[in-house]
Amino acid sequence: MSDNYELPISPNYVSNWGIKEAIRELLQNAIDEDKNEHIASIDYDLQSQVLSIKNENTYLPKSTLVLGCSSKSDLCGMIGKYGEGYKLALVVLLRKGLTVEIINNDELWIPSFKNSDKYNTQILNIEVTSDEGAKTNCVEFKIKGITSSLYDKLKEYFPCIENDFGEIIESNNGQILLDKKFKGKMFVEGLYIQTDDNFAYGYNFSSDVVKLDRDRKAINYYELRSLTAESIITSENCHPEIFKAISNSYVDTKDIKEVLDNASEVFLEKYRDMFYEENDLDENTLVATESIMRQLEQMDIDVSVVKGTEIESYLIAKANDKLEIIEKAKEEISKKDEKEEAFDCLIDSNYAMFLNWFHINKLYLPNESQNSFLNMAKRLEPYGFDKIKILISENCDYSKEALKKIREELKWTQQN
Repeated sequence: MSDNYELPISPNYVSNWGIKEAIRELLQNAIDEDKNEHIASIDYDLQSQVLSIKNENTYLPKSTLVLGCSSKSDLCGMIGKYGEGYKLALVVLLRKGLTVEIINNDELWIPSFKNSDKYNTQILNIEVTSDEGAKTNCVEFKIKGITSSLYDKLKEYFPCIENDFGEIIESNNGQILLDKKFKGKMFVEGLYIQTDDNFAYGYNFSSDVVKLDRDRKAINYYELRSLTAESIITSENCHPEIFKAISNSYVDTKDIKEVLDNASEVFLEKYRDMFYEENDLDENTLVATESIMRQLEQMDIDVSVVKGTEIESYLIAKANDKLEIIEKAKEEISKKDEKEEAFDCLIDSNYAMFLNWFHINKLYLPNESQNSFLNMAKRLEPYGFDKIKILISENCDYSKEALKKIREELKWTQQN
């Protein structure tokens, strides 16, 4: 004996979806159930062309046939929560000419499109047949008609099918995928979301940190930058690939400073040791940008400092518990006006070095050579020089001592 359940869902619903989107929904449900301790398994039989997606020790209640009815909307860590997934998947798979059977404990559910007398149109119908003697204690979706070429494409989108993620690095946000075939590809629990070639690596995020809409394409560029940066600094170790990403300022690392508080001590210490070894530096050496280095020199900080990127600077300082030094220097710079900052740039510039040499040696140069030299040096004018050149006399020798004196006089004038 069997019962028929008419679901008022048109065959043309979610018309932009294909087989990939439909399989994604079924895989998503299986992964969610697995998180709820209903073990998931995925199997493909090449000869029969059947893809099987199964969860043990679970059951689909009839209430889930109602659109919008879901048993997992209040469960943490669930990818799906809208109560539409498998119903929409059935519509799409049938529309694409595939056959589906659902083994639901002691029931067999057969979906199909049928003309409804009640609605006077074609809708989704589920025929349910019970057999107490065939109890399986599982829910299994069997999709028939999956060719080997289609299966290969599905594996590309859903590495979770065969758990094939290549070389990975575990992090608090999920997994960083190092294999080149995953470059810029974003997944959630092994389900493909989108590709962004700005990123160097692939990422398989945990559903705990990424919340998705129904179409599973809701991670914008700036959110991705934050997610990838946090993945990197919470990774289980500083893999050489990760070190390279930071050194080369990959997009994946751009927002590290904003999520630095989440960095693990193990990662920070490993990164620092690799940086010191790579650059042959002594223990406790700080790294700073050019402007921070100039400010630290003025602050008379008794510590070795070398030039590096802002991210390198913050990571090393954090690892050495000296982040407050970098922050203090940054704060002091922010207090300066544009003219002070311009003088700081000028004092250590090649332009000042050239002009100082010129001042010392111009008596030995013919006038034509002097003009050529000055024209050439002009191309080296540092940032902000146009704001302060009126303050520098023609007789200035551009030595550091002379320029520092002008800067101090400027500060005194402003204070008074």
